[in-house]
Amino acid sequence: MLQTLVTTLRQIFQAEIAILHVDVDSGPPFEAVSPRGTDPRIWADLLEAAPTSAPRTTGTRVVEVHSDRAATPGIEHMVVVPVQAETRGTLCLGYGKKAPSSTDDLVMFDLLGDYLALVLRPTIAQSPSSEVPNGSSTDDLVSQAAHDLRTPLTPISMLLQTLERKAAIGTVDLESIGRARRQVQRLTDMVADLIDLARLREGRLVLEPVVVDLREAFARAARTFRERERRRTVELVLGDEPLWIIADTDRTEHAITSLLDHVARLSQGDAPVRANLERRTADVSLAIHSERTVSKASPALELSTSSTATLHHTPPLGLGVRLADALFTHLGGTLRIAGSRDGSVRVEGTFPLAPPPSGERSAS
Repeated sequence: MLQTLVTTLRQIFQAEIAILHVDVDSGPPFEAVSPRGTDPRIWADLLEAAPTSAPRTTGTRVVEVHSDRAATPGIEHMVVVPVQAETRGTLCLGYGKKAPSSTDDLVMFDLLGDYLALVLRPTIAQSPSSEVPNGSSTDDLVSQAAHDLRTPLTPISMLLQTLERKAAIGTVDLESIGRARRQVQRLTDMVADLIDLARLREGRLVLEPVVVDLREAFARAARTFRERERRRTVELVLGDEPLWIIADTDRTEHAITSLLDHVARLSQGDAPVRANLERRTADVSLAIHSERTVSKASPALELSTSSTATLHHTPPLGLGVRLADALFTHLGGTLRIAGSRDGSVRVEGTFPLAPPPSGERSAS
């Protein structure tokens, strides 16, 4: 699956080749090469000796490669991205002509290197003494990283190219700048989700549990979602009485926003996303869903089902949804995410009710 990740990165950044090499203290290095690439070790001495054509204000550097010495014909520049995943590593992207070299480009590559380091760190920690790493968990993590990276990085790359062309003729495109900024924020959120998820699994995430009204958390999360997805509406059915739970306010709101985004992304179309909260004896139940718009001319999508299941095929879960699942479980709640027969997705969960804070009236 490292091969899939590296090939995806090459396609996103429109490079001729992509090479990933990460040293491991107690085992063989992690290496992967995109099609047309060569053995990563062939590039090692070359990259060390080659001159740098971009100012070293960032960790990423652009290296000039003489064609008569290149390990792969036609490569003239290499963008060298440091990947500090416990040990030293490098992602190299090779270009035949002009390579991304502006400060904004290199800052984006630095962020990419930090993200890859976070993705690979658990993998490296698992592999060391054994020659065969934990295949299933490693493949799942790396595959998810490759999938998630493509979402914000592809439009970022396209927007930067558009801005560069317009800047060359003296045009300032404020709308594209705003869109690029929002995509960079998505990438930043993705890195933050990965950090929190890793820390939560290791028991190192510092939470600030307080008594909060789950209705207010949903309302604030819905506002955040509307700011990101302005073409989608959110319909909330939250009830009239406070629904007190014990949770970390900011992270719970972020988790709810991630769930709303997940449902909206898989349902597509412009149907509203609906969220319902209902008080039960000892807990509060939640449900988030949206109808999937299907063309009458399109054939019905058949999902694999069991004879007893009411919900069906589980769609791939992004980092934000994985964090939401882990956070809900940590706080005593439950979360179930699955596809419905029509291809849409439905989120169901529970949170244990807490006594109201001092001075607040209990719900009858």
